[in-house]
Amino acid sequence: MRKKIITIIVMLLLFPVLSVAAAADPKPKVMDFVISSAPDSYLFKLTTAVLKNVFSRMGYGYQVTSYPQKRSVWLMERGEVDGDATRVYDFNRGNSHPSYVRVAESIADIHWDAFATDPKIKVSNWNDLKKGNYRVGYLAGVKYNEQHLVGFIDKNNLVAQPLRNINGLMQLMLGRSDVYIYPDGKEAYHDLETEELNGSKIVFAGRVDTVKIYSYLHKKHVGLAAIVAKKIKELKDEGLFKKYQAEALAAMRTK
Repeated sequence: MRKKIITIIVMLLLFPVLSVAAAADPKPKVMDFVISSAPDSYLFKLTTAVLKNVFSRMGYGYQVTSYPQKRSVWLMERGEVDGDATRVYDFNRGNSHPSYVRVAESIADIHWDAFATDPKIKVSNWNDLKKGNYRVGYLAGVKYNEQHLVGFIDKNNLVAQPLRNINGLMQLMLGRSDVYIYPDGKEAYHDLETEELNGSKIVFAGRVDTVKIYSYLHKKHVGLAAIVAKKIKELKDEGLFKKYQAEALAAMRTK
């Protein structure tokens, strides 16, 4: 009996020490993000490397899941995730997506490239698409696409692709469009090497735009936005950002 009492006393004395130790080393919160790029894409690999480092410096874990554009927005609007890894600067123009809080430092540069099967087609800006009276294919749900095409190009000349860019290139190959606009044109060259498109005679027709891409936090994390921006800038200053860019490009070439 005396031995049991001594054991209980020792445990009671140690309990505060154990509690303090546990509190001093809590499991870090994992920031749960969405992204609309495929897991094997350049943009996915680059932003994952950058944000994983950034949140590690802030004491957080980081995980990201690829979803279609509209699903990503829906999850953000419901507050079921902590952030969206890649959106254009004015994605929340006119407070159209009030749950989105932009991180002020850009996380990537994306080229909007045009592809065609007719080598005579050459474009260098959005207006060239209209002047050429081309049937223009594009990926639906990409805000920047829709801001520059819907209402600008004759609706009868717009060919929306609801699922994947590779499907849009296949529509181009089959003659259902004259030009396909591919966000992050680097990815197109991988698609063109697939069995479905190999030998399709699809060629680069020009670059219509280059856009800086930003990460967004859900509004519940508005207080973290400036810190995340500062940490991204630190990565750039340290040369790590260029390292991650090179690694993402190398992965693209080997996949």
